[in-house]
Amino acid sequence: MKKKLLVCLALFIIGTKLFSQNLTYIPGPVGYGTNATADDKTLVPFFKDQSYIYCSTYKVISTNPITRKGCIVRVNISDNSQYVYPDDVYLPANGGFNAKKLNNNIFFNIGIRLARINTTTNKLTVISNDAEDYEIFDHYIIYENYNYSGLYILDLNTNVTTQIYSPNNKSFYRLGSTYYDKDTGMLYFRSQYITMGVYYGFFKYNPSTKAITEIVGRNVVSGSDIYQQRDEIVKVNDNLVFLMKDTDYKMKYYSANLTTGLLNTSFTFNTNTVYDTSVNDVMVHGNTVYINSGGKVLTSDGVTTPVETNYQPFFEYSTGYNINVVYYNNEDYIQQNSAEYGSEIWKYNWTLMQRQLVKDITPGTQSSFASNISGGYLHKNKLLYIVNIGPLAYSLYATDGTSDGTLCVLDNSKFSLISKLLTEDNTLYFYGENATNKGLYALDYELLSNKNFLKDNKANFYPNPVKSDLDFSEKMDEVKVMDLNGKILELGKNISKLGLEHLPKGIYLIEFKPENQEKIIEKFIKI
Repeated sequence: MKKKLLVCLALFIIGTKLFSQNLTYIPGPVGYGTNATADDKTLVPFFKDQSYIYCSTYKVISTNPITRKGCIVRVNISDNSQYVYPDDVYLPANGGFNAKKLNNNIFFNIGIRLARINTTTNKLTVISNDAEDYEIFDHYIIYENYNYSGLYILDLNTNVTTQIYSPNNKSFYRLGSTYYDKDTGMLYFRSQYITMGVYYGFFKYNPSTKAITEIVGRNVVSGSDIYQQRDEIVKVNDNLVFLMKDTDYKMKYYSANLTTGLLNTSFTFNTNTVYDTSVNDVMVHGNTVYINSGGKVLTSDGVTTPVETNYQPFFEYSTGYNINVVYYNNEDYIQQNSAEYGSEIWKYNWTLMQRQLVKDITPGTQSSFASNISGGYLHKNKLLYIVNIGPLAYSLYATDGTSDGTLCVLDNSKFSLISKLLTEDNTLYFYGENATNKGLYALDYELLSNKNFLKDNKANFYPNPVKSDLDFSEKMDEVKVMDLNGKILELGKNISKLGLEHLPKGIYLIEFKPENQEKIIEKFIKI
């Protein structure tokens, strides 16, 4: 049976080989948690700012029946001290997400609330009790009402909230992608409102004067394929390329010029599909926008009609929408599924115009992830992946973009879930679940070169997981490979390398004794 594996993407530092590690669980305060009685001390991290990690959790406010409310806890990572924000602000859930910082304010969603923490006054407030998508720019925040009753913009300088209406005074009911032009102070956004059907439009809004202009609009009458749930806006040269549904129900790319504020009538591209989830992402590099469609790559300068090229497509023909494309060292990285390798990490080299497999982490057609759940974080110019190797067995992998440089950081014998990665110098913070605890963990690592040594300089082995040969940091007097019950499967003496090609996939114990040292027992993964 094909394994179901899960990968999310983040960026951080690592050397050419593995490094040592020290894993620490950080419990929350007494009387807080995410279990039914809110007392398991679970903290769910959602944002890091300077030396603080912001977490969400619950507290019990009534025992008959048990009633919980969401709370925010700030952890000082320099000493693990904690501050619980006053519970005079009601939060319906414990899951903070979509956090962004603007000046001295941290904005985030929690349940259907849109909340703010002022890092100067350390005050938590709720901006809207019924908000969903939002964007921040300059000194404004624009957000969508959760029940589709309108778009609103908050001026953070005056603390005045204004509802945005269409040019014909209709209430918008969905906030699509946005682009803020710092030079002109104009906000461009995709939205829609109800008429005789659904009116899709691309608009220019002046937040200072509250003037709104429609750049292009299409009224799509009722039918099974009326709705558009996906939006994107990319900038190429002095133009914005965006996706919008047309009156024939087909998804089309359009382009608007930032200088004139008008539609580029010579640019239009019909995707020939009514489903936005079946449309591949556009990619922008240099002065060119690349459109993947029908197994072909088309290019444009953002003004002229896209033309077909002979470039190798970045996306598989049926890949569709993927929000997790990560740009790293002049290449783009994406999670892709193929018949030969299953779901693995691929990169696209924009010099060679070729798509390349980074590493077949789980060899053959078995996959290293099942779906996309997160984008990437840039941290000291390296990549970190969360990989689910087998049911309820999560691992951390790091890569420099090469197969040899893709290595295991934390093996899958420890966690049944890993998510929400945050980074600080040589420490990774994440949400983890294992047989003992769930909540906030810190993984300290020591950067090493070429080989994997422990912090006390004891000998060790690499790589882990291993596909074929297991290398040791020095010659070993004796090496034993055992199953988890202690049965000896392999035995070697006076060796510095052990071939394991024939060993079945799984988790094993290895006992090895360097010269003039005590025996060492570790776990490793055979892939």
